Formats: sequence, structure tokens, C-alpha cells
Amino acid sequence: MALEKITWNLEGSKQSSLQLMGLALIKDESTILNVPRISDVFDFLAIYESIGGVYSFVGNDLEMDSRNVSSRRLEFNKSIFDKFRSSVFFMLLILNRCDEMTIPYPGGCKIGLRPIDIHLDVLKQIGINVYCGEEITLKRTKIILRDVIIKGNSMSASVFALAIKYLFRVRITNIALEPEIDDARNLLSEKAVITMSDRNAMATYFSLSSILRKNIILTNFRYSNFYKDECLQYLIKQLNLQTYLSNNILEISSAHSCIEEEIELTTGRYPLLCTDMHPIIVPALMANSYRKIKVSDQVFSDRFQYLKEICRFNNYRYMQISTGSYCIYKVSDFIRRSNIVLEGKDIRETVSFLLVAVLYKNLRFTINGIAHIKRAYEKFDQLICSCSNNIKLQ
Repeated sequence: MALEKITWNLEGSKQSSLQLMGLALIKDESTILNVPRISDVFDFLAIYESIGGVYSFVGNDLEMDSRNVSSRRLEFNKSIFDKFRSSVFFMLLILNRCDEMTIPYPGGCKIGLRPIDIHLDVLKQIGINVYCGEEITLKRTKIILRDVIIKGNSMSASVFALAIKYLFRVRITNIALEPEIDDARNLLSEKAVITMSDRNAMATYFSLSSILRKNIILTNFRYSNFYKDECLQYLIKQLNLQTYLSNNILEISSAHSCIEEEIELTTGRYPLLCTDMHPIIVPALMANSYRKIKVSDQVFSDRFQYLKEICRFNNYRYMQISTGSYCIYKVSDFIRRSNIVLEGKDIRETVSFLLVAVLYKNLRFTINGIAHIKRAYEKFDQLICSCSNNIKLQ
């Protein structure tokens, strides 16, 4: 039976944790608290240990010791690099751990191109020689002490620039505005940092509360600027939610009225909607009976396959408006299928499919690619199964 009220422990930020672990590569010792126990974190630690790093992971608290990381041990396992994008942070070793290294391209995202040209440009600006072929070779001869300009919108490239600022005392401009960057700054000035809560996970639980029409209580809520976050507050308003925060506990309550309107979601640089969030939010907008939902992604133009997939079995239809702009709209005909199979290709797409399956409880779903969920959420698949018995996970 579905739960009347859900109490759930909110994960620490995946993005922030992996950024902090990347910065720990250039420091001797670091302590990172509130780290989610997810597969991307463990894949990072597997690479870290293979090159001489020492760590202890107790509960959600991680201690890292990089003093024994050696250039002689920099032989990377491509199969692990292919699993997650944050393997890009191992390039930071060229700044102070070795003079030359060859590294595989980072992997992870399969539903949209996410180049690393901004990261490589940051390294080039201070004199790192970059050679791109089947792998990436970096060579450091002489560091050029100059201001670093981040030529694009990239949170992880901003972490590269912060590492350079920390080691070489140069100025940086055009740094990312996302709040996760504050955690990175704090680790470079302190030995221990408490990772903020995951904003994508927050959006996921907002969406789930709106779909179920039930209160969700999130414990371990760690985000001091929550009510100042324009992106999250916009989502709360559009999903017709109310929130109450006290003593690191956030209660989310959903109104029972439906909203018969059109809506447009536009992604872009913070505080606009994060590109990872629109697949998470669209199912809740469907639950709120929006007639037309338009999504425009200013960051990536090819992350919309999920929209087409979730229109295969209901009364929404899918249409491309222009490059990077799509919509789904309500029609009178309802397409019904006996057993719907959805193939999740990445984290957010798979989350979107799970939320849609909860929305359409009268249909049967088989959702493949559940391993993607474990890359960002500790036990979200278990939560979904406790809310609905019409889903088979593979």
C-alpha cells in the first residue's frame, strides 16, 4: 500500500561531492562530510586508490590523503573512466602531481554531448600543453601566471580554475554561479567541508510529492540559501507546492488542485533552470494537467528523447518547435498499452521514466537502466517501489 506521508533522508550533493573529491587530488589531506554513497563516488575512489590515494569512508564521511599519489602510477582504467563524467577531475593532477599524463576521455552522459573544451582551455591558458587523440595527453613545462577566463558556462571547468587559483594565486573570471561552487571554495580554505544537499534530488522529491499529492519530509536537509534559490523556488511555485524548513528538516506539501495552463521551462545559466532538471519536472507538470509543456534548453540541444518516450502511452503528443526547443501537448485520444518498456540512457532520463510510471499507476512498466539511478541516488529505486507496485526495474 502507498505511504500516506513519506519521510526520507536527503542525499548530499553528487555534483558538489565529486568536485570536492577532485580538489582533494591537489591537496594533501581533505575531509568531506555528507557524501552520498553512490556508484559515481565509488568509481572515483577506485581510480583514486589505484594511483596511490588513501581514503576512509565511514557512513557518509570521507577522508582523503593524496600525499602518495605519484606520476609513476598514473595508469588509468578506461572502462571506469567511461562510467562517469567527473573522471575529468583527474586532469587536475597535472597541476602539481606530475609533469606529464595521458588520460581517457570522461564518460557518463549518453543523452547529450558534453564537451570538455572549456576545461582544456583553462589548462592551456596557464601553459599546459594539450594533445587530443584517442586519449588526452597533458604536459607541464612552465606555468604561466596569468588571469584565467572561463570561456563558457561550466561548473566543473570553474573547479579547474579554482584549483589553479589555489595553487598559483592567479585571478579568475566568469566563474559558475551555482551554489555548489561555494563548497569548492570552502574546501580550498579549510580542511573539512559539509557537502550541501543535492538540488537535483530536491527537484525529484518536489516532483514526486506533486505526483502523489502527499507530503514528503526530507531529513538531513543542508542548504542554507534554499529560500533564496530562484530556480528551486520557481519549481515550487509551478508545481503548486508549499515547503516548511526547520532544523535541517524540509516538509513538502502538495495542493490537490490542478492547474489548467500552458508553461514553458527554459534552462540556462544559474539561477535559470538547470539542464538536468527538466526531465525530472515534466512528469509533475503532466500530473498537474498542463495542456502544453514547452521545454527550451539553452545548454544542450539534444536531451529531449525522454519527451518522445513518455508520450507513447497517454494523451500527450510530442513536437519539435526549433533546435533545442520541444513541447508536449494534450489531446483527447488516450493511447493505452499493456506493458510499457522504457530504456533509461542516463540518470535524469531514467528518473523521468520512474516518475511517469508512478503517475500512470494503472499501466504496467518495465524500466531498464536502473543502474543509472545508483549513480546519483542512494535508494531512490526503493522509494519508488514503495509508492507504486506497477513497475518492474531492471
